[in-house]
Amino acid sequence: MVGKRRNKNTSYAAGRTNEPLAPAPSVAKNPEGNVTLLARITACAVIVALAAVVFSLVTVGGSQGELAAMKATSANAVVAKAAIPKNTVITEDLVETTTVPTTYIEEQCATATQEVVGKTTLTAIAAKGQIGSNDVAGPANTSSLAATVETDWFAASVSVDAETGLGGLLLQGDYVDVLAGGRPIMENVRVIALDASLTEPLSEYSTVTLQVSRADAEALQVAQFDDPVRLVLHAAAQGRS
Repeated sequence: MVGKRRNKNTSYAAGRTNEPLAPAPSVAKNPEGNVTLLARITACAVIVALAAVVFSLVTVGGSQGELAAMKATSANAVVAKAAIPKNTVITEDLVETTTVPTTYIEEQCATATQEVVGKTTLTAIAAKGQIGSNDVAGPANTSSLAATVETDWFAASVSVDAETGLGGLLLQGDYVDVLAGGRPIMENVRVIALDASLTEPLSEYSTVTLQVSRADAEALQVAQFDDPVRLVLHAAAQGRS
């Protein structure tokens, strides 16, 4: 007797040859976290928009006392003119500065557009949403090494001692030249970390991480095999040329 062919896509309970297992109930994803985050972002954007309207009305029709009181409890905040997607390089036309009650200004919020222009967004930013240093990749963001490195640049580390590393006097944000064999192989590169510290000054360190181009990263790797690498510090007023 020929048995019935089972559907290969149907599962059967152990010990039962004729009863397929009921399909597992689908588990609905809990959207509570996403809804809460969206609500907070929307609320902040609405607050910024309302604050701008109120400030404009007081400026136009209010007394000098009202205007002074408003300014005393408000501060500048950089916000997005329209929604900005993740991984977008911020340009002047994408952001603006507005006045917001200090109670509603987010931590690390930028106060001038120059602080964020040219940097890349690490997350999507809602229209009228505040933009902080932790929202963009660049020198102001010290939440991680990857966020500290500017767009199209790379991080590379060199081993140093007290002599080749300027006696423990380097700081994050300094600019140095890199010498190997008595000759410069890189010029005017930014120090982004000392050992594992992106912000804390260290009086002793054995590794300095630099922001370099891809070509310089390759040259640096080769140079360290041949000769000790020495760092030469630029004047603070000189910075990047």
